[in-house]
Amino acid sequence: MKQQLVVASVSILLALMLSSCSDDTPATSQQSTTADVESIATQAVDNTEPLPAQEATPRPATTRDVSEFQQLYKLIVYGQANFNQVYAALKTDDVGELVNIIHALYSMRWLRGVNNILKAMWEMDQKAYPELNWDKIKLTPVRIAIASTINRIKILDTREYKDFIRQHKYDDHEFHRAQVVVALGLNQDPVDIAYLHEMAEGDNIYVSQSAITSLALMNNEQAKESLIKLANKYKDSPRGRLVMDVLKNAYDMVPTQKPAETAG
Repeated sequence: MKQQLVVASVSILLALMLSSCSDDTPATSQQSTTADVESIATQAVDNTEPLPAQEATPRPATTRDVSEFQQLYKLIVYGQANFNQVYAALKTDDVGELVNIIHALYSMRWLRGVNNILKAMWEMDQKAYPELNWDKIKLTPVRIAIASTINRIKILDTREYKDFIRQHKYDDHEFHRAQVVVALGLNQDPVDIAYLHEMAEGDNIYVSQSAITSLALMNNEQAKESLIKLANKYKDSPRGRLVMDVLKNAYDMVPTQKPAETAG
């Protein structure tokens, strides 16, 4: 129950904060697409590291497309979809939508067909589900999302998924790193806190915001202390205010900030 409250509070925070927060690096069109926490990894990225052609969204979505996707996504997030609806959502040719759906499939883990399709996507078994967009499924951010979701569902024998996620910790592409920090936050292994703290201090605002939120998803004392250090370091800045709000919503606390250090 405590973790559910953490996820709910952080997701509400992100919906309010991510579109307006800016810091050392100017952000462009970062808009919140859903109220669910897994969607933080697919916000529109800034233009410091443009998406390669094969990973860019291939076409602008129409109003009808967006509405249909959001309806399917909502059903999946709340565990109310049937397998046909899951399959329809996974047919999207939009990488960001596909990543969101795959993360959200954790809510559908009780459905055997969902576990089967996740396994097929991980193993790239195209014959099992030929109508899926396999050119998108093979892309790194999508595979990180698949590894993350399977890792969350399975109890044993998850090392290969964790290893795959961690192999991309320092990828050049920001979308890859953002997927990694979200996956590690959801994994909740304290060994990754130092890395998340490092990413939270980075110059890329997209990755930094995702890492700050992932420290909240960690839901442990070490992650809380990491956020307190970030709050003190970046006080009176947009990044610091985001950290303070995450601390308040995820850990129900507002730290007493230390005075800013004076330059020597």
